Amino acid sequence: MDDIKAQLLDLSTNAEVALGEWMVSLVILLILITAIKWVYVKRSNTVSNRVLFANTFYAFALAIFLIITSIKVSLALSLGLIGALSIVRFRTAIKEPEQLVYLLMIIGVSISLAAQQVIPSIIITLLFLVWQFTSKQSNSYINKDLMNISLDFNANQDLEFVFSELKKIKQINGFEKIVTDSNSANLTLSVSSIQDSDFLDIKSKLEQNDGLKNVSISFISSLTF
Repeated sequence: MDDIKAQLLDLSTNAEVALGEWMVSLVILLILITAIKWVYVKRSNTVSNRVLFANTFYAFALAIFLIITSIKVSLALSLGLIGALSIVRFRTAIKEPEQLVYLLMIIGVSISLAAQQVIPSIIITLLFLVWQFTSKQSNSYINKDLMNISLDFNANQDLEFVFSELKKIKQINGFEKIVTDSNSANLTLSVSSIQDSDFLDIKSKLEQNDGLKNVSISFISSLTF
């Protein structure tokens, strides 16, 4: 009877965590999450704002790392966590499968490093990064900052002038939508890294053509999506 009681007490007693190994795992976790975040921003094809979503990776990984570190040293804490999570329900607005894949990868790396599985974590993360770079094309043209230009024109040559001038602007990635009728046009373009002064430059450049009238430019940022 005394042996059974001693075993039960031993299960509920906190075990010591090796501080050196814990710190090494934490540093490696931050490095791997930084690499995953960089790849997500550069290579992801999601339409929502990639930078804002990627900024949550660190907090998410650290939370998982802390939870696993805490519950692995105490049976009582692990049972308490089950009860807490049965009360707290997380509802996220994750709508794209690719975002779920990245979150699952972060969870796996965080749990693995919290369990001191350093080598498997590094190998799997490297394989994941290589796969992302080899299986996808660059997303430099996937940008949902949109610029809308509306104008009136006298002849088709004037509209051709607009297209040629816009294609010279490096901040413009491409045309998203073109709507024209007999003497007016409405253009929607995908843009990136555009400054306030760029709008004025584009507007003044188009207005240099006497065949263009009522030039109007508006901008929609992907932060509002």
